[in-house]
Amino acid sequence: MLGQLDGAKQHYEKCIEIKPDTIECMIGLCEVFIYMKDYPRAEAMLNSAESLKPPGDNALSAYIQRFRALYYAARGNADKAL
Repeated sequence: MLGQLDGAKQHYEKCIEIKPDTIECMIGLCEVFIYMKDYPRAEAMLNSAESLKPPGDNALSAYIQRFRALYYAARGNADKAL
């Protein structure tokens, strides 16, 4: 929100280094990559987060889908974002 994308990126990368299966940190890093317009890495983070999501966790599914919609919107694909 403050435009300090490099600092945010480092923070989330450190979080993932310490605890590689932290979905929230993956999603945070995904968001940073979206703002940096690094879409391949943003999509990779989304896919990694989704692969770790426990089956049946609807709240976590909704959280991931929120950022997948942001990803598609940033890529200019409004239909997929919706």
